[in-house]
Amino acid sequence: MKIVHFSEFQEIEDLAILDGARWLLINHQDLDNAAAVIFHSELLDILVGVDHRGAKIIDGLWQ
Repeated sequence: MKIVHFSEFQEIEDLAILDGARWLLINHQDLDNAAAVIFHSELLDILVGVDHRGAKIIDGLWQ
């Protein structure tokens, strides 16, 4: 199972890195910069996981 970290995408900035991936993992600090990759991953049926460890949760964030 291929797992891609958003930081890997940032190094090469090529959406081809997602080809064949099952998971895309994004750190909460990178979430604002990851919109295009998230949209593209949806087209490829890639599951997206967001690591919120260490983040302050704001009411209404996911509502």
